[in-house]
Amino acid sequence: MVFLSEMVRKIADETEVLDDATHYDTAATTDWTTVKTQSVTLTKTQAIYVKFVCTTSASTIGAGRVCIDAVPIVSTGYVAVGQSVTREAYIVKIAGTYSITFDASVITAGAGPYVRMEDLRVGLLNFSDTFSNYITGTYATFTMDVERTVIDTTTVATTTTRLTPVGTIKNYVWRIVFHLTAANYRLNALLNVGDGLVAGKLNWKLYIDGAQANWPNRVNDYGADASNSTFADGAYSFLHNVYVAATVKTVKITCQNQHATDNLTVLAYVWAHISPWIIHSSSYEPVNLAFPQGSTCYVVTEPCATDPSKSTKIGKVRFASYGDTTDFYSTETGTGILIHDYIFETVVPESCILNVSGEGGCVSILAVDIR
Repeated sequence: MVFLSEMVRKIADETEVLDDATHYDTAATTDWTTVKTQSVTLTKTQAIYVKFVCTTSASTIGAGRVCIDAVPIVSTGYVAVGQSVTREAYIVKIAGTYSITFDASVITAGAGPYVRMEDLRVGLLNFSDTFSNYITGTYATFTMDVERTVIDTTTVATTTTRLTPVGTIKNYVWRIVFHLTAANYRLNALLNVGDGLVAGKLNWKLYIDGAQANWPNRVNDYGADASNSTFADGAYSFLHNVYVAATVKTVKITCQNQHATDNLTVLAYVWAHISPWIIHSSSYEPVNLAFPQGSTCYVVTEPCATDPSKSTKIGKVRFASYGDTTDFYSTETGTGILIHDYIFETVVPESCILNVSGEGGCVSILAVDIR
C-alpha cells in the first residue's frame, strides 16, 4: 500500500492583506481619485488577489479601478446610473513591496450623488502549476484612419502536463484581464468581429492566435453621457476560458484612431493568470485519472475568492444521459471544505473523468491510496 498526496494550494503562503467593508463615497465630479491605498510586501514570487465593488447612485455616472504602482490592473469601464459592478483579478509579482490603490471617478453628479467603492480586498496566495504574464504596449502620436499595432503578437504562456498523485494535468483555467486606454480620453471602443468603426473613438481589436477575436465581457469606457470626457478613461475585457494543457496562446492588440486629435497616446495592459486549480464558472476536467484499480482517490475542494457551492463528480456522461445519478459513480456537492473520496473497486480509473465546478472555489488537495 502506498499513499500519495499533494497540496496544490500552498496555504502556508496565504495572507489576508485587506478586507475592507467601508463605503468610500466620492460625491463631486472628478477624474481618477484614490480612495484607499494598501501596501503589500512579497518575500517570494506569488499571486496577489484584488477585488472591489463600484456602485453609482441613482443620479450619478462614474467608474472604479484598482492599480499596482500606478499601473492599472482592472477597471469597471463606464458605470451608468444606479448600477453596481464587481471586479476582481489575480496577478503574479516577484518579491518586493508594492502599492495597491483603489480609485474612483465621478463623470456626472446629480442631486445626492456618489460613486461608492466598497468590499475592497487584497490577498496573497500561491498554487502549484501557476503560469502568468504581464504584457503592455503603447503607441504614440498616430494619425486618423490607420490601424496601429499596440501589442505585437506575443505568447501568453505555454502550460505543461505535469504528473500529480492522481494523474497528469488535463486542463487549465485561463484568466486574462485587459485594460485599454488613452490617458485623459474616455474614447475607447472595443470592436468584436464584424463590428464597424465607431466615429470619434479609439477602436481596439483583439487577435488571438493570429485571427481577430471578440472581446469577452467587454465594457467600453464611454456611454450616453459625454460629460467630462477626460475623466475615467479605460475600457475593460475579461477572458475566462478552459484550455487543454500544453496549449500555446498568442495575443495581438491593435487600435485605430477615429478621433480628431492625432497626437493621442494609447496604452494596453494585459494581466494573465493560468491555473488548473482555481475553479472555472463551468464544469471542466483538471486531471486525467490514472492509478491502479482498487485504489481510493481523494479530491479536496475549498472556498477561495468566495464560498460557492462546489461539485466534484467521478464517472462519465453516457451516450444517452439520464442525469448525474446514472452518469457518475460518485458525486460530492456543497459549500465549505469538501472531501470527496471514492474507491475504484470495480471501476477502471482511466475510463472515468473527474469533473469539477463551482466558480470562486478551488481544488486544494489531490491524493490516492494505492492498493
